[in-house]
Amino acid sequence: MDVLETSRLGVKAEPEKTERNSASAPQAPESTQLRAILNLLATVVQQPTSAATSDAFVNALATQHDLSRVSLGWVVGRRVQVQTISHTIRFERRSDLVQSITRAMEECVDQRTTLLHTTHDVADRSQQILRQHATLAERSGADSVCSIPLTNDDGVYGVLTLERSGAKPLDTATATECEVALQMAGPYTHLLWREQRWLGGRAFDAVRRSLRSLLRPGRDGRKIAAVLLVAALAFVFLGKGNYRVSGRAYLEGLTQRAAVAPFDGYIGAATVRPGDLVEAGTVLCTLDRRELELELQQFSSEHEQLIKRKQRARAEGDAAQLRVLSAQLDQTKARRALVEYHLSQTEISSPIAGVVVSGDLSQAIGAPCARGDVLFQVAPLDQYRVVLEVDERDVAQLRQQQHGTLALAAFPGESLPFEVFSITPVSVPRDGRNFFRIEAQLTTTELDRLRPGMEGIGKVEIGPRRHIWIWTHDIVDWLRVRVWSWMP
Repeated sequence: MDVLETSRLGVKAEPEKTERNSASAPQAPESTQLRAILNLLATVVQQPTSAATSDAFVNALATQHDLSRVSLGWVVGRRVQVQTISHTIRFERRSDLVQSITRAMEECVDQRTTLLHTTHDVADRSQQILRQHATLAERSGADSVCSIPLTNDDGVYGVLTLERSGAKPLDTATATECEVALQMAGPYTHLLWREQRWLGGRAFDAVRRSLRSLLRPGRDGRKIAAVLLVAALAFVFLGKGNYRVSGRAYLEGLTQRAAVAPFDGYIGAATVRPGDLVEAGTVLCTLDRRELELELQQFSSEHEQLIKRKQRARAEGDAAQLRVLSAQLDQTKARRALVEYHLSQTEISSPIAGVVVSGDLSQAIGAPCARGDVLFQVAPLDQYRVVLEVDERDVAQLRQQQHGTLALAAFPGESLPFEVFSITPVSVPRDGRNFFRIEAQLTTTELDRLRPGMEGIGKVEIGPRRHIWIWTHDIVDWLRVRVWSWMP
């Protein structure tokens, strides 16, 4: 059973008050119709919302033309949606009566013309299909049912369905008056309904109108632009690309050897600078020998004196003095041996063949150095490792044995392949961000032009990913962290 909740107050168009001297003057039918339509428009435009406008429109029509029910529906996609029923606050769209009204409206949309069904009409309507209108009349008990389409250049976008019960059926004149009222008030009512819909509905409607305009003949430029746009969107959202993690990279020698100061002293001379190629045993620098030579002469003199004193004590038979002098003699021998060892270490030699990567002492001649100070670093020329500094947001994507390419600033047109072999778990802060040290091994044999310390950009191959993910995952991950931090 269909249930419609009716309102207590219907909207009636009040006739305008005329002057007393013209009250008895007869008025033409056209003037009366025009006055009624103007009153209806005035009632419609005074309403604040789309729902109130539609209600005022159908209630006024029902009151002016003595109609039992007036329904207004809008075309949404390929279906008709009943928007308003006269003198009704709420209605269930799935009810049998509303479904019958909807099917009658869709019958009018399909034929794109005014359809009038009445049990009193004897006119020939063999060219019109009125099956759904007859079904509606039978279900609602109406003697006449009329549907009027509201059209524009895109086709039918609204339907007004009129129902009347009683001895007086709907005639062509009444349908024409309602059609004129619909053509004048309908576009405004539909525009207000369309603008007050939720955002998704308005967006869908705009897309649908744009597609309809593109399907019309002509407008080749817009069609080409639309095809290119669709192709670009398909490439972004459906296409896949090779995702790579990139970071600052530089070369290091796989095994770097250090040349350190063997004792406290002073720089005497420097023969090499960073970047020089050296062989194993090449003298890198020499330490000042003068102080050591003086110490050696001192200890030699003390040694000779102790020998003479020891001989005198042996001749005198002084056993106690002999033991003391023997101990002092051993001490002097040891100190002299240490000085001789330091003298043999004054020439700092390269431990391996390679290139000097650090240690410029040409401006530090005569400067002091302490025991254990690193004076030079030498790296081999045939073994390198690539060190990448990867942002902490991307380090989770990396695994050992992944492959990548290195582009050095010295050779921007070439790429060197490498393979990841170590991911250090310690981060290094820089510029307000944390970076992890990733070590990789070069897999190329062309190492002649490479030098330790060369910098560039390294990219590690991760695998195929969608383009939209590659370009947006950084900001999406950042938003996730931010939202999580804001949540209680």
